[in-house]
Amino acid sequence: MQSPGEVLYYLSGLPVWLSHLIWAVSAAYTMVVCGIVLTRTGRSLYWSLIALIPYAGYLLPLILWLLPWPRVKTAADSTIRG
Repeated sequence: MQSPGEVLYYLSGLPVWLSHLIWAVSAAYTMVVCGIVLTRTGRSLYWSLIALIPYAGYLLPLILWLLPWPRVKTAADSTIRG
């Protein structure tokens, strides 16, 4: 079985605790940024958990593009006063 330091091979020159800290900070930053974007589009913050799945971060914009947007007003929603 591999040690945690060997799993994070791209950070192999650093101590194990520092490589884990870097990974945790970058994961938290990714979730916060995704949460801000998703909140502005009217989605739940839990959608930002998808960003932690490998390669799913590339699919998240496509998924959001295909789903209906809750904050977009349609012609039936707007009233014309005249």
